Order: sequence, then structure tokens, then C-alpha cells
Amino acid sequence: MKQAFTIIAFLISLVLFAQKGQPYAPWATESMSKNNNTPSLEDVSAAAKNYFKTIDQNKKGSGLKPFERWRYHWGFFLDNEGKI
Repeated sequence: MKQAFTIIAFLISLVLFAQKGQPYAPWATESMSKNNNTPSLEDVSAAAKNYFKTIDQNKKGSGLKPFERWRYHWGFFLDNEGKI
């Protein structure tokens, strides 16, 4: 019984710590830190452009397509200052 409890506690902690990771996308960390967590879409796009210059954009899994989808979607939900 004690061994089962130990195994279950270990698995639960493993699952909880597996969820912890990088809070933002790699291209968003720069713009989020500059603007106190409320960046404009232009700031994030500029940071993404700089990020995607450093990697192979044509490689599968580079993240370019999800970013472009994200940018297109949030382009409709901007305030007057262009913030998301």
C-alpha cells in the first residue's frame, strides 16, 4: 500500500511539473518583456520577424505557420492603440 501511494504521488508530481515550461512563444518573449506584458501586434510581429531570420523557415515545425495564423486571428481584436 505504501509503495502504491509513493508511485501515485510520483506520477502526479511528474504530470504537474511536465506542464511547467516556457510561458510564451519564442518570438514573443522579447516583446512581452519590453511592454509590460501588453505588446502591440506590430511589436510581436517585429520580434517574430527577427526570430524567424535566425531559423530555417521552410523546415517543418519551425512555427511560422502557427504564428501567421495567430497574427491573422488577433488582427481583428485590437484596441485603438493596436494592442492585443
